[in-house]
Amino acid sequence: MSTVDLSVNIGSLKLRNPILLASGTVGYGNEISEFTDLNKIGGIITKSLSLKPRKGNPPQRIVETPAGMLNAIGLTNVGVEVFLKEKIPFLKQYDVPIICNIAASSIDEYVECTKILTSEETIKAFEINVSCPNVTEGGLEFGNNIKALSIITEKVRAETDKPIIIKLSPNVSYIASFVKAAKEN
Repeated sequence: MSTVDLSVNIGSLKLRNPILLASGTVGYGNEISEFTDLNKIGGIITKSLSLKPRKGNPPQRIVETPAGMLNAIGLTNVGVEVFLKEKIPFLKQYDVPIICNIAASSIDEYVECTKILTSEETIKAFEINVSCPNVTEGGLEFGNNIKALSIITEKVRAETDKPIIIKLSPNVSYIASFVKAAKEN
């Protein structure tokens, strides 16, 4: 019986298959590890990380609707320092690429998070979150501003040689312009 090669590349990052655990859906990986073999997936995109821990929005943050569910978590996370100290040791036991989702309230925070995290070997790439509508600063503020997006991409690129994925907002009618701005930087 022959096996099928499902590997894919994202820039220089090679994934064994295109199955990625999306940011926010499974926290930092430990939440789903008892339900699936993490060594069999293509990669884990972490829950968003900011420089300092964030409490997020107050409850009620999730509401069921007839068509599914709505959430406004507000980027709750442990912060970069706790992530490196408490979450990375768990993730190191698996042979799965880690892509860190970075959320920030300022351009400098995106840069600082990338600078701190890039030296961690387990982290293979970054997803820069400029699309979250559930925070008062950052998120869509950057995702709806081509100039800000260009600056973020350029400055983050200067801090790492690892692949960068810009998580764009679908809430713009001219998304191709944002894709072009991110790609050019």
